Amino acid sequence: MKKSLSSSIVLVLCILLSSCVKEFSFSPQTVISVEDPQQRAVAEWFAWHFACPGGFVPIVQVGASDADVLLRTDASIPGNSYRIRVTGKKTLVEASSSAGFLYAMMHIRRSLPEDINSLKHADSVRWVVPEMSLYGSPETQCSGLLIDVAQSHICMDCMLYLLELMPDMDIYDLTLTNDGGLSEDDVREIRSSARRYGISLIFEESGGRPIFGRLQI
Repeated sequence: MKKSLSSSIVLVLCILLSSCVKEFSFSPQTVISVEDPQQRAVAEWFAWHFACPGGFVPIVQVGASDADVLLRTDASIPGNSYRIRVTGKKTLVEASSSAGFLYAMMHIRRSLPEDINSLKHADSVRWVVPEMSLYGSPETQCSGLLIDVAQSHICMDCMLYLLELMPDMDIYDLTLTNDGGLSEDDVREIRSSARRYGISLIFEESGGRPIFGRLQI
């Protein structure tokens, strides 16, 4: 009798604890509201991560009145910092810069199940993030990555993937080959991708000479 009573108590406690843990769920009906084109670019970058593993893309709208995820400018938040508030029904993201919104959405993406990074459909995955209220900022204000393709060839897909793996960085220093191993179209694509992630770029020839003007990027 005592054993049965103890099991019942444990079961009730588990139910109570689980009911206290709130989660925000992403679905095909999720609406993300933004204020301007810069926020929209960040929100769409985030939303498209659901396309392959989830089979859907959350809706991004400017000024949606009853959105599930709201990106809102708060001028009192300095630099690239951000604030996130997640409840069971709503998610509020606040920042004062495009980079701040990008870092905030990166944090939310990292809080989703690992399958969010899969290139294949993930069955039976609940696309949820836990309830949270936090204030965050990059660990360093200036950091970077140097890639020297003059020494070894790196394919375009790899370089674009490296850009996506560079949260909290500002400088991406790309040294080109002497014989023009990267074409102007390649460089433009790299710069377009870097702009999406809020990363500054420096392009050099292998001798160390910046070549912004010659490539006209």
